[in-house]
Amino acid sequence: MSVDMTFKINKLKSSKTLPLLLVGFFTFSIMSMSACSDNDNNSTSQRIVQATVYFDDEGPAATAWVQDGDQNFVSDAILSINGRPFEVITLGDEESDEGNIPIYYLELYDLKGGDSLTLVAKRSDGRLIYGPPSAQIPMPLELVEPEPDQVVIPGEEVVVRWAGGEGSTHIAAFYAQDSREEEPYIEAGKFGELEFITLPQGVIRAGGGIIGVVAVSGSDLVFQEEKETGTLRSEFTVSRTVGIHIQPEGALQALGALGACPAGQKVGGAGHCCTYSPSTGTTMVLACVAEHVAIVGIAVWGTRLAIDKANYKPCNIPGIQTPLNYCNQYSQYWSHYSWGRGCICPR
Repeated sequence: MSVDMTFKINKLKSSKTLPLLLVGFFTFSIMSMSACSDNDNNSTSQRIVQATVYFDDEGPAATAWVQDGDQNFVSDAILSINGRPFEVITLGDEESDEGNIPIYYLELYDLKGGDSLTLVAKRSDGRLIYGPPSAQIPMPLELVEPEPDQVVIPGEEVVVRWAGGEGSTHIAAFYAQDSREEEPYIEAGKFGELEFITLPQGVIRAGGGIIGVVAVSGSDLVFQEEKETGTLRSEFTVSRTVGIHIQPEGALQALGALGACPAGQKVGGAGHCCTYSPSTGTTMVLACVAEHVAIVGIAVWGTRLAIDKANYKPCNIPGIQTPLNYCNQYSQYWSHYSWGRGCICPR
């Protein structure tokens, strides 16, 4: 089974089209996922490896997942970066093991910008699955424009300017609306060829949103103009993201006179009202995974996680502190399609 869907990185799409189409691509295998072992390597002829290094509040870390020739998520591969082995954890519904998927995870906190990373993926018998060229960790990245207190007018163009990020091969500006009436917007170019990127008129919507920059090295597949999910290929990317939250004055919904939130909302961790439309089970796990296939998923959810961790302490989500797991946890507790700062945290 395959899904013929094209993803253009610089086009807005309707709020649920991209995740649900990508979920359809993954779901058929998850619903009947079998437990693969090191002894059944001959049952499938190939493995697809998707690995990404990103930054959390302690430094670089990596997540990855592996699919077999039938596009089942499997855990029978051995992955390492610079000789350091990944551990395998499960991602999914905390209250049920059904539909959970195996995720590879590795902390690289002692490394820094400019360091080189070499990913190796092998079968248990030592046969190579995937060995891409080494990728460099981008240097620290700073968002110069827009500034945190800058007034951003809905509908108007916005100049996104940055400093740093050396060592990356591509640079991209992105915007994601909190309420997800539209899919996130991302526009990319080769690093060193651009000094700024202008988000065109009509991209910025009313209400809150994330604006930021992501610097990326490694596989150039991630920023191809067109990316067909029906032909997934192994990828290894290293990203560094910086962003801000733009929010209209008074946007945080306070409690009503009777200490209650409006219909469809509940009191979040910081004490204000948050959209409450949780989604559990396989579908939302796969939606988060699908969004992370495109680098914008890591950029957006990573920025949201950083904002919560910086402003609503303590912010310790269950499990690993990664953009992928934050997406999964927020979707389960609150909503996948409407994000709010200070909802899942403090906790």
